[in-house]
Amino acid sequence: MRWTGTGEYTTEDGHKVWYCGHENRKQHGVGFIVDKRTAINVMECTPVSEKIISIRISSKPFNTTIIQVYAPTTDYDEEVVEEFYENLETLIAKTPKKDLIIVLGLECTDWGRH
Repeated sequence: MRWTGTGEYTTEDGHKVWYCGHENRKQHGVGFIVDKRTAINVMECTPVSEKIISIRISSKPFNTTIIQVYAPTTDYDEEVVEEFYENLETLIAKTPKKDLIIVLGLECTDWGRH
């Protein structure tokens, strides 16, 4: 999602969108589009950066945390890669231990080469 800032909104049909992007540029970004039947079970959304966001869904037998990432490849600046993985590890560490954790993502090939 190439939207600026962080936010959420509900579509006219009742679906929910959560997103987190760069503060000023319409570049990169992560987010979720959740259908209205599932959206009522979203317990929380945690935007971390334009590279990491998560939602926690009430489900049985365990709640589910889905983490969406836009990951740098190892070709990028070591600082960028380290910051990304530190943020991801921190988010996972804060996730309740009994939650099922799903990490989804893409490799980013156009940032971090500055």
